[in-house]
Amino acid sequence: MRTIPRRSPHFSRDSDSPIIAGRPESDNGLRNARLGPVHSTSRRDERACPARSSVAIVGAVSRGGYAVHHAPTHLQVDCNGAPPDFSTHHLEEDPVTVRRRSITSAQRKLHTQQILFPEDPAFNVGFLLRIQGDIDIDRLRAALDNVARGAEPLNEYFVEYDGVVHAEYDPGLRYRTPLTELDGDAAEVLRAEISDRLDTPIPMDRWPLYSAEVFRDEVGVYLAIIASHMIADVSTFYNIIADLMLVYGSPEAALPGGSLFPADPVPDPARERAAVEFFGSTVGRLETLSVSEWEAARDRDGTLTGEHRTLELGSQLSADIDGAVEALGVRKFSFFLAVHLLVLGCLSAKQVVTTGVPLSNRRRDRRMIKAYGYHVNTLPLTVDLSGIDTFENLCLEVERQMGRLIEFEDFDLAEHAGEIFGSAEAGRTRPSSSFTFYKQRMSLSLPGYQIDPIPLSRTKSMFPFMANVEENDAGYTYHLQIGTALAHSHPEQVLRTVLSHMGARPGAKLAEVPWLDATALAEAGERTGILERIEPGFPSLTAQFEHQVARTPDAVAVGYEESHYTYAELDRRVNQVAHAILDTVGGDYVGVSMERSVDLVTVLLAVLKAGKAYVPIDPAAPPERVRSILERFESLPVIASRGALTDMPSMRRLDLRRVLQDATTRAATSPAGDENRHRRPAYVIFTSGSTGTPKGVTVTHANVLRLFASAGRSIEFGATDTWALFHSYAFDFAVWEMFGALLSGGRLMIVPEWTRRSPADFARFLAEERVTVLNQTPTAFRQLTQAMTDEHARSFAVRLIIFGGEMLRFESLDRWYELCGDKAELVNMYGITETTVHVTHYQISTEDLKAGRPSVIGKPLSDLGVVVVDAELRPVPAGVAGEMLIYGDGVGLGYLGRADLTAERFVRLPGSPHIHYRSGDLAKVDENGDLVYLGRIDQQVQLRGVRIELGEIEAAMLHLDGVRECAVRVDRRDPDEPELVAFLVQSRELDDAQLRRALRDRLPAAMRPTRFVRLNALPLTVNGKVAEAQLPWPDREYDHSPQAAAPAVEPSASDTLAIVRTAWSTALERDDFGDDDAFFDAGGTSIQLVRVLEALRSACERPESLEMVDLFEFTTPRQQAELLDRIRTRTATLVA
Repeated sequence: MRTIPRRSPHFSRDSDSPIIAGRPESDNGLRNARLGPVHSTSRRDERACPARSSVAIVGAVSRGGYAVHHAPTHLQVDCNGAPPDFSTHHLEEDPVTVRRRSITSAQRKLHTQQILFPEDPAFNVGFLLRIQGDIDIDRLRAALDNVARGAEPLNEYFVEYDGVVHAEYDPGLRYRTPLTELDGDAAEVLRAEISDRLDTPIPMDRWPLYSAEVFRDEVGVYLAIIASHMIADVSTFYNIIADLMLVYGSPEAALPGGSLFPADPVPDPARERAAVEFFGSTVGRLETLSVSEWEAARDRDGTLTGEHRTLELGSQLSADIDGAVEALGVRKFSFFLAVHLLVLGCLSAKQVVTTGVPLSNRRRDRRMIKAYGYHVNTLPLTVDLSGIDTFENLCLEVERQMGRLIEFEDFDLAEHAGEIFGSAEAGRTRPSSSFTFYKQRMSLSLPGYQIDPIPLSRTKSMFPFMANVEENDAGYTYHLQIGTALAHSHPEQVLRTVLSHMGARPGAKLAEVPWLDATALAEAGERTGILERIEPGFPSLTAQFEHQVARTPDAVAVGYEESHYTYAELDRRVNQVAHAILDTVGGDYVGVSMERSVDLVTVLLAVLKAGKAYVPIDPAAPPERVRSILERFESLPVIASRGALTDMPSMRRLDLRRVLQDATTRAATSPAGDENRHRRPAYVIFTSGSTGTPKGVTVTHANVLRLFASAGRSIEFGATDTWALFHSYAFDFAVWEMFGALLSGGRLMIVPEWTRRSPADFARFLAEERVTVLNQTPTAFRQLTQAMTDEHARSFAVRLIIFGGEMLRFESLDRWYELCGDKAELVNMYGITETTVHVTHYQISTEDLKAGRPSVIGKPLSDLGVVVVDAELRPVPAGVAGEMLIYGDGVGLGYLGRADLTAERFVRLPGSPHIHYRSGDLAKVDENGDLVYLGRIDQQVQLRGVRIELGEIEAAMLHLDGVRECAVRVDRRDPDEPELVAFLVQSRELDDAQLRRALRDRLPAAMRPTRFVRLNALPLTVNGKVAEAQLPWPDREYDHSPQAAAPAVEPSASDTLAIVRTAWSTALERDDFGDDDAFFDAGGTSIQLVRVLEALRSACERPESLEMVDLFEFTTPRQQAELLDRIRTRTATLVA
């Protein structure tokens, strides 16, 4: 087979049939009009059309919206499409009539779009037909020539004069349809070739803006037509088909709409006001009509890459749909559009969905039905799926709105964007989806011939999700154009599933409509489902610990500063404390509130060996939170260190010193009864609660044992490793750190509190202790890498870094790779307390950074599964955002004493034997089958590794006298220092300091807002929710002038106090704190405390004399000023 000749898609011709641009057949008596100066253009002028050598504009006479111009015209075109050499050609004297008109508003917007994005061919339209039978090719080509010549709007091109774009039409231009002969069966090759041409930009300023071509192979004849959207819409193509059939049968027939040009409607102010009111009520309060995630796939040229997919519904499903349409009593168009909106809601994970509906815009004049040109007007149709209960009601709502869209089909939405949206931004008026329904195929119908359309595979698209439904003899066919962002979601499969359901159950509730069929569900399970069941080899955590003691009794098990225990020493001490607990404490739970030390690890293990579950309580927890925890138990004994929880007089307190002293007289052997603890609780960790009350998560020994067995399939750790216990033992990340070391024979080094808070000191700790396994929240790690030096990097022994606790942005790892390269394995893990620390894992590479990948959390651990569902717990397709439901052996027992909440969050899905935990976290499955973390669904957030329920903070604030309304959000404009911001409406005046003091007894430091923004009212959306986009974020640039709401600060005679206050003000970016306020109570963070340390060191003659630990001991400005004075005095004495 020979190669198909490559013809210019905007100017096609064959060597035997040159295009003739001769004298017009009729100039309506205007040939001799010469009314003005001569302006010449040539082919070398960018505005000239390639078929004309020159045009001299000499005058204008109004004619049917056109200005009519005459020019002498040369007639000669190179058959191969190359520009002719104008210097060798003479001009003919016969003039040609050139008509010029103003373009319509729709054409002007499309022209602007194509000027801005000249390489975007998405607005081209075209088709390819195969004709089988002995058709008269010459007659077919002649019919095409007649249609091309007779359809005057097809022959327009667009040029700019004095900054204004006009449409020009030169009747002297003649198009001749070329014929190309091909060998064999060329259908597929031809389909690829025409598809490629369709994806090639068509210049708007050169005639012709279309091409028509006939091909012949050994199977049949093919007809291909391609045109710019500037001169043709889909209705135009239907008219081309109709007129082609007319002229083929009657060569002398005139085209009914050949001389009808697009025109703007006559202004009708009353109708425009009605349209503005209608669209204001449907789309006016939406932030955007588009789906930003889908639109982000456009390249710099605005081009959207995608692919064409065809969905044949078949006779049976098509018949079912016809039956459903009849039962519902609606139009087919409404049925399919309602399905489209449902699928759009699924794919976009939104309840309020908008699609563009292209309207023919030809109803105002019946003659325009036959018109050629670009008339179509796409208007948005929006529905709130959450407010519609059944599919029948959705269809009725679609019919109601479609009636209004047809009423306003010529309304220029963009022109009135400012009135409707309050903004004229083009993006707000352009949906990311469109839907059309065609009652018949776009194909010729000639007696005696079989004519079939050949679908063209376009790679460029106007919209990320386009659905064209076509009714044909075999039923219904979908032609889908799918952008790259949606490709692996397989919209065609979702459509078939929804159509099948609606065809069988037209009255179904929307909440019951499935998105995935059985095959798709099975494929989803293969990507993120359980791969294996793991049976732990030990009956309890302490049994596995004892096994390790027997293996490496003399290895160091745990260390804190100068204190270290070997495995044997630790086991003996744990046994003694366990006996003491058994003899003095009844019940199943023991609270633990202690500072960091080897005794902390001892007590936690001892509680487990005593057959009880430990309940960690942070010694710094506010009284109200401690009381909420204690109320969950009938009488919880709490082992507490000196100074911990001293304001809880009614608490059943067990003094740590006495417990440890008592243990010295106890047996050093392990208590009996370990074999029955497999399914018993190991610990209860209290997490943030949306109602303001913390909830206790109960996790069993088996949950934790299988965690390490399962994680060990993909992550290696063993007896040669040193782990850092960095996190609070009240945070489940510490469970991973502690048992990760002790169950594998590793060394557990406890990080001192002041070291944990100082990134530079922590870097030094990692180097000195030769830590090999490091677990970090992304925020803490970012602070660590900022404090690291080349010396740290050279001395580090870290080989494995595991991230968890909050979203990891891969670009934040740049500094690590810059310093350390690939010396360590980096693993991103996702997990939650209710599912035992970790659920998924993903090994990070430098390629992830280079590719700018999002927060990929990978695949589940081998004995866990994740299913991504929508709000109705229906599994959603890959690529669609939804809530992660986790199932498998890591799922805990639920919430202690909260059967109602347990039933709400630990659920069963239809047909599944597993209990699924509703994580409240958003994720999607990417094209590689990996899960991508997208954030929280509700108001719970991860801030510096701490899981915080914004609702709990809001509840605490609403308890304050003087706070009427409140919304708390995280300000992430500075990713290194996210802040909690409270937007509040006050019933009486409260300044920031008063609010902070009032919150001290209610919220931990990490949950107290850093900034407060006072409003007259919270901005709300149409659904009554807080309008996030309208919240006025405070300026993060610190204004050193006193804040209006800040309390007056008593002047101090101490210059040192002024130095400290300046250091704090600079770090906190405000000065509304008292001289006796603790730094963290004032909203400070660890990284801000580092800045204070640096500032205060600069005020010391010997900076090394001030250490981070000093700022934890001396926490207020007054105390730190006194400390600085003592250091200065001591330095002066030494110098003297």
